[in-house]
Amino acid sequence: MLAVSLLPLLFAGVLCDAPVSIDQSDIYRNQRECAGGCFISFDDIGYPIAKKISCPTFKVQNDCFCRSDLQFEANSYISSCVNARCTRNSFDIDVATKLYDNYCTSNGYTRVAQSTPPPGTGTSSTRSRTNPATTPPPTETAFNSGGSILPTDGQAPGDQLSGGELAGIIVGAIGAVGTVIGVYFAYKTYKSKKNRESDVQPHVYGYGQGTYRY
Repeated sequence: MLAVSLLPLLFAGVLCDAPVSIDQSDIYRNQRECAGGCFISFDDIGYPIAKKISCPTFKVQNDCFCRSDLQFEANSYISSCVNARCTRNSFDIDVATKLYDNYCTSNGYTRVAQSTPPPGTGTSSTRSRTNPATTPPPTETAFNSGGSILPTDGQAPGDQLSGGELAGIIVGAIGAVGTVIGVYFAYKTYKSKKNRESDVQPHVYGYGQGTYRY
């Protein structure tokens, strides 16, 4: 009697845990090739999805391919894959995700409902917890009354230049450039004056025993 009572359960398990045959659907055959690439690889139907949700590949089985707690992750992968391969075509994305949902539902696999967060904690169905000890504090920058930068990311204040120091550097650089220009023009003026003086030669006239210059 016990063996007879277990036969329906055993028979149901055999029916469900079968190789994935989603490619036999008319919807699958009618979808574009760009979307079909998200369902098959290495001639193994269901391989890309099974790989994403850590299921055994090569003759992918329904039990893992459509596992209730993995359907949300699988659907998310299908959506992102078709979005990338089909140039963000929303129609192709909708067809591919519904194809997966309908296939799993028709084989007796119902998706696990996502938990609803309490009011006031957000609308996301799942919320990740962040460990405060491993989360680095946000980097902020403040200024003191003298215009100096006060970093809050652990950098020493001495590594920063104040506004007054920057202004002093700029003024010093301008003064140095002005000095160089002044020296250059003074040298040019001096050289030009010497050249003019060398061009003027004295006129010499001689009368008998005397010589006169002017």
